[in-house]
Amino acid sequence: MTNNVKKNGQRVHRQMSRIFGVDTEFGEDAILGKLEGMKDIIEQVNRQFKDPDLTTFVCVCIRNSSI
Repeated sequence: MTNNVKKNGQRVHRQMSRIFGVDTEFGEDAILGKLEGMKDIIEQVNRQFKDPDLTTFVCVCIRNSSI
């Protein structure tokens, strides 16, 4: 049981490292740092979308060229 958990944990760690562009030898701290950076960007974008002085939504129609 613990062997499977360890293998799954290592697999998840490798996948997360690839997703975030972090070398596997840097480990969890590097991945958590990337996540924190992404969180800050996401929060900033959310604030901008909610501020009517910073965001304008425009309806756009795009013609389907295959018809």
